[in-house]
Amino acid sequence: MGKLIIVSNRLPVSIRIDESKVEYIPSTGGLATGLKSLSGQSDVRWIGWDGGLAADTGPELQDEIARELARRGLQGVAIDAAQFDGYYNHVANGAIWPLYHYQIERMPLQLHGWEDYVAVNQCFADHVTAAYQRGDAVWVHDYHLQLLPRLLRERIPDMRIGFFMHVPFPSSEVFRILPWRREILDGLLGADVIGFHTHAYARHFRSALLRLLGLDSYVDSVFESGREIKISAFPLGVDAQWMTEQAGPQDARLAASLDAVKADGRVKHIMLSIDRLDYTKGLPRRLLAVERLLENAPELRGSVVFVQVAPLSRHEVPAYETYRREVEGLVGRINGRFGMPG
Repeated sequence: MGKLIIVSNRLPVSIRIDESKVEYIPSTGGLATGLKSLSGQSDVRWIGWDGGLAADTGPELQDEIARELARRGLQGVAIDAAQFDGYYNHVANGAIWPLYHYQIERMPLQLHGWEDYVAVNQCFADHVTAAYQRGDAVWVHDYHLQLLPRLLRERIPDMRIGFFMHVPFPSSEVFRILPWRREILDGLLGADVIGFHTHAYARHFRSALLRLLGLDSYVDSVFESGREIKISAFPLGVDAQWMTEQAGPQDARLAASLDAVKADGRVKHIMLSIDRLDYTKGLPRRLLAVERLLENAPELRGSVVFVQVAPLSRHEVPAYETYRREVEGLVGRINGRFGMPG
């Protein structure tokens, strides 16, 4: 057995440079959190976008960062800024993300950037091929890299390749809206195993294969070009023990924060929600529910605090900026109606 090569859009760390001082900050994204237990192991190499460092740093600092990443089992991929915009903002998050989440109305009427999406997937294929040694297993992740399994299969036919989709896969009727539907299906079929969160998503994928490519499947597999490809559900969990350990040191600060909120004796209930500022997370509906609660139960006004933590996300995509304004407008309206001094 060789090493495991994990491939995702981003590395599990973010790199911050301040006056030539380099910080390596663990990523808080769902993919990185879900695979955290694998990161840093001696037999695991993780390949992902370097965050655009090549354009912002000199050769010496780039070499220093590359050495430190290698020490951590990580390898950065440099992507041209203009290509990254087309690949990430226009195709991955401007078209594929909303479609896969059934938010068709949020897709732009004119789609751009497919050539960039193809080029970036080819760039990742170059890096994976260079890092690969016979016996290695390659595990590709998520909707950004749906062409990569086929690109790798064409270069090294006997490579062991797995793919996992961290988002829903839509029904075939919705999926076929994508103008690049056939290319994406063909790209995914380069893998030996294709995994989804639920059996429903796997069923949607098999239905798309039948309706768009004429490929019939058999319970949990499909045969293509003489190869058997496994298709199934592998729900992603989290490292519960690690999360419990991380929570320990925060207890004292959390208790102090809660005491401060409740200091005057009025606040009886604190509701907390943590989500990215993303239109798939249902923030407006949640805010409207809080507003309805305060309308129907006026006795709760002044004794209930609702805290919504919502880090900014993909603000370069127009649909996200529109969503941010909608959420901020609701927050202002509800606070204006029911907020009280203190």
